[in-house]
Formats: sequence, structure tokens, C-alpha cells
Amino acid sequence: MYYDVQKSAERIKKLRIGSNLTQNEAAEQMGFSLSGYRKLERGQNGGECGQSCYGSRLLPYFP
Repeated sequence: MYYDVQKSAERIKKLRIGSNLTQNEAAEQMGFSLSGYRKLERGQNGGECGQSCYGSRLLPYFP
């Protein structure tokens, strides 16, 4: 299975914005550092973890 980090990053950002959360709020709620969350939205993190790892942490915060 191919995991597109950039597309996932774009989806995460859209979900956050759609949920009316700032990056800081989203990071705090999910247990990420702010810098780590920003990297996630830029597609700089996530390659080795994959969709299931981040998906399981993100789903509860983005209805």
C-alpha cells in the first residue's frame, strides 16, 4: 500500500481548520508538541509511522 505523506498532511490540515482548531489547540489535544504537529501538517513527519498510527491518534479529534 502506498502512503502519500503530502496528501495526508493536507487532509489533516483541512480537518483541523474544519474543526475550528488552531495548530496549538490540535497539538495539545492530541499530545503532540506544537513543532511536531506543524511538521505533520507540512508532511515532514509521518513517513515511517503510516496512516494507521497517526489516524488512530487523529480520528477522535476530527469528527
